[in-house]
Amino acid sequence: MYLLLLLLFFTPVLGALSGTGCTDLTVKTNSTLRFTMNTDFPAEIRLYNISEPLTIDLVPSWDRLKIVNHTVNVTEETEASITLRGELAFLYKVAVHCTDSRGQGELVQELRVEVTRTSQEEVLNRIFGGVLAAFLAIAMLIMGCDLDMRLILGYLKKPVGPSIGLICQFVGMPLIAYTIGYLILSELPAARLGLLLLGSSPGGSASNFWTVLFKGDQNLSVTMTFCSTVASFGMTTFWIFVLGSTIFAKEDGFSIPYLQLFISLISLIVPLMAGMTFAVKKPELASRVGKFSRPFFFIVVLAASVIGIYLNRYFFSLVSWREVVSGLLLGGSGYTLGLILSMLAGLNRSQVIAVSIETAVQNPSIALMVIQTNLHSPYSDIGVVPVVAFLLTATGPPLLTGFISYKAVEFIRNRGSNEDATSELSAIKTTTSSAPNGTALQPVDNIGYTSDANQ
Repeated sequence: MYLLLLLLFFTPVLGALSGTGCTDLTVKTNSTLRFTMNTDFPAEIRLYNISEPLTIDLVPSWDRLKIVNHTVNVTEETEASITLRGELAFLYKVAVHCTDSRGQGELVQELRVEVTRTSQEEVLNRIFGGVLAAFLAIAMLIMGCDLDMRLILGYLKKPVGPSIGLICQFVGMPLIAYTIGYLILSELPAARLGLLLLGSSPGGSASNFWTVLFKGDQNLSVTMTFCSTVASFGMTTFWIFVLGSTIFAKEDGFSIPYLQLFISLISLIVPLMAGMTFAVKKPELASRVGKFSRPFFFIVVLAASVIGIYLNRYFFSLVSWREVVSGLLLGGSGYTLGLILSMLAGLNRSQVIAVSIETAVQNPSIALMVIQTNLHSPYSDIGVVPVVAFLLTATGPPLLTGFISYKAVEFIRNRGSNEDATSELSAIKTTTSSAPNGTALQPVDNIGYTSDANQ
């Protein structure tokens, strides 16, 4: 009797310790789960090592992936037919949950599902990347024609400012971007790569524009832009090779195209050098070409923004707080790092502004171009999200808001000073009109006025 009671008591305990009926379950698919968005994709799930009745439940990581027949009851090795449909291009995970006959369950496996753009949109994406690369090459050529090498060489003779800037841009920002991605975007390797690529891509004329608006040292800004642009093709590739190799695991089935990245970056340096050479040999003609730099840059930015918004219109569906916070932290860290190091180096106020802005305002056009031309969907779709989030939270709108606020405060202060001056002038005129005839007001120790009649 006692033996029977002990057996009844310890049987569930021993069963729990020995594991569930799902422990030996093996799940395999008959093909790679990769298909185009908004299409029905049939798949076969093979289930092995079944020793008792089991309930299999397939749960997607995001509800934008729909699974027909996601719950399957099995008693033996079998193949279960399911249908997948993804509403957005994304890298989904499907958790395979198993529950045995005793009601005990566990997570058995995770399946990767790649949902890509349509072939038409993929072609448009590639065309956009190619056109953007061509426009950037022309912009670099014009930028080379517009550079004043005398100013650049003057700063390079005492390279404190440019050196601080290069340290911030090519050491601080890549490491900060990698750390932020590791802490916040660990579940999205493609987004981590996009953020790292952004943090490793300094340069561009946008930083020069904002430096001028905030009364920074324009010559230092141009010098830093030149130095970072020249160094970027080597340093950006270096950081992507060193840090990017740790982002994707072997099971992700994705490799970073290092050679294509290097070619994409060096293709921007060649036009810059050509423009500088042209400026030396044909200075007058180069000066005329350089006058078109600002309008051309504006057109490039405007066109890239309009087309980019259309091609990445799924951004607001894909973006989460992780990408927004990542972009905000990267920009804020850049401003802070440039500010602290330039102040420690003893730079003046205008130089501090230039270094801070140059450090934080990265070159998203290069990051977008490299992502669009070298990564396929859905990796490219996920990779651009932190780049766009950075643009919206750390550069354009925040800087414009800060500039408007700065001008508003300056206007109020100047208006207050003008009103004080007007009141003082009115008081002087009143005192003059009330003075005795034939007398004049004389200043007394720069404090007040007195009449000649009282002297």
